[in-house]
Amino acid sequence: MFADGQKPTIIAHSFGSGAALTAVTQSPDAFAGVVVCDLMIMRPELLEKYWKNDRSSPGSGNPDKPNKRYPSYEAARARYILSPPQPAEEPFLLDYIAYHSLKHKRGSWTWKFSPEVFRRSNRPEEWLNMGKRLVQAPGRKAIVHGGNSLLFSQDSADYIREMGGNDIPIIAIPEARHHLMLDQPLAFVAALRSVLSFWKSSHER
Repeated sequence: MFADGQKPTIIAHSFGSGAALTAVTQSPDAFAGVVVCDLMIMRPELLEKYWKNDRSSPGSGNPDKPNKRYPSYEAARARYILSPPQPAEEPFLLDYIAYHSLKHKRGSWTWKFSPEVFRRSNRPEEWLNMGKRLVQAPGRKAIVHGGNSLLFSQDSADYIREMGGNDIPIIAIPEARHHLMLDQPLAFVAALRSVLSFWKSSHER
């Protein structure tokens, strides 16, 4: 990752954004910046209300529950769903991701991911403080989110500003929900390219 002498930029979505913030906080001089994509950030009172509607936080799961096995790809594919639920404006992208999330092993199909990914605290306090973590994280940061996302809204943007994140660009992708790369992939790529181009030009000046 660092072989060419250039500092990489992290682009992370949802649960992965929390890991990205940890990386830039622990190694602030190693990265050129981080683009956080639709990370769940809400005011504490709104987040508590969200949880009361029987909803879970990104990355929730039982690390001791083994991956299920399915007799056919079709049976496994039927169990591949988005969380939070939403339609995919580009279904072929969802099919592509589902196919590459599964593997055929000993006559059945199962998920590629390890349940160990869920072996972390994932305490409510972590999500209640996520906005503060983002604002306080060192280095260049940008936020790209779905304009119709349930996890990051205009109020989330206002909340970030109120906590002191006035220097963080916040870009909403119109007509996109949480899984914005499935809803508006070209608009999402255009937003990312714009952020990276601006950072590059500002660094060269």
